[in-house]
Amino acid sequence: MGDGLYREFCETLGIAPPNSQPWLVSRAIEQVEKVGLMVIKSAVGQETVAFADVGALAWYLRMVSWAVPGFFVSSFRGRLAQLHEQIQADGPVVLPLPGFYLEAVTGTTANKSRNPSERL
Repeated sequence: MGDGLYREFCETLGIAPPNSQPWLVSRAIEQVEKVGLMVIKSAVGQETVAFADVGALAWYLRMVSWAVPGFFVSSFRGRLAQLHEQIQADGPVVLPLPGFYLEAVTGTTANKSRNPSERL
């Protein structure tokens, strides 16, 4: 997707992350407000994803195909073997997964349902 959220996944596999602009809450708010909605709540956070088994990492990357576009076990077999050894020696591979959420409503809904002090 080119959102920059999975940059560390690419780096862990030894490939360059996509050269793209990260998907940020400020950009999302701008786009949502541009279409006439009012953002009344948002937050930024980060999950930590840990893989204690290289097979679980490979499965994740196959199922979440936008994390590392073009990921195939056969293409990364050597690096996956190295990660397996690393996991055996040092414990899980721990990767950050940044994210955000926002809540938006139409302008009339915002005025009826929210106290102005609760808005951004």
